[in-house]
Amino acid sequence: MTLKLFSDVLVIEVWDAAEHRPIEVTCADTLAESGRGLGIVDALTVAPLMTFGGRGIGKTVVAVLALSR
Repeated sequence: MTLKLFSDVLVIEVWDAAEHRPIEVTCADTLAESGRGLGIVDALTVAPLMTFGGRGIGKTVVAVLALSR
């Protein structure tokens, strides 16, 4: 995980070795025991979640959160 602090946003980058892309963010069952993480992160971001990666090297998911003043 990498955190990048700018004057108005916090950028969070999370890398994992899995080659498959994250499951599309949908409205998960609020009572479900799993599957809500990306939905929660997406609700807090000021830009769409971004995914970068290629075959055999894993992927990085990037979230941009606004800093409150």
